[in-house]
Amino acid sequence: MKTNMGDPHRNFVDFSHVPTVKRLTHMPVCIDPSHSVGTRDVSPDGVLELMHCTAQGVVAGANMVLVDFHPNPPKALVDGPQALTMNELDYFLEDISISREAYLKRRALIDKKSN
Repeated sequence: MKTNMGDPHRNFVDFSHVPTVKRLTHMPVCIDPSHSVGTRDVSPDGVLELMHCTAQGVVAGANMVLVDFHPNPPKALVDGPQALTMNELDYFLEDISISREAYLKRRALIDKKSN
């Protein structure tokens, strides 16, 4: 969802739309936390806000994630302020894996309840 609200983030993300869009369209859903957050700001718990945003989308059931990476973000021609570094890729993938596990556990709980 595009907004013109400005700070602290570029765009408003409503993750309640992830399962709704999947249900209504029967299509995979991709989230774009890089362009939503637009920065590399760190939350009070020490986690990048971009990582929190990614995790929320994955736990909500997003099928895909679009995140900017760059070997040298300050030199990037576009999207440098929000880009993760290549050194952060392993951490990013591990964090997404934790979020995906949470989603799968939620699905398993529903499956168990249905049986």
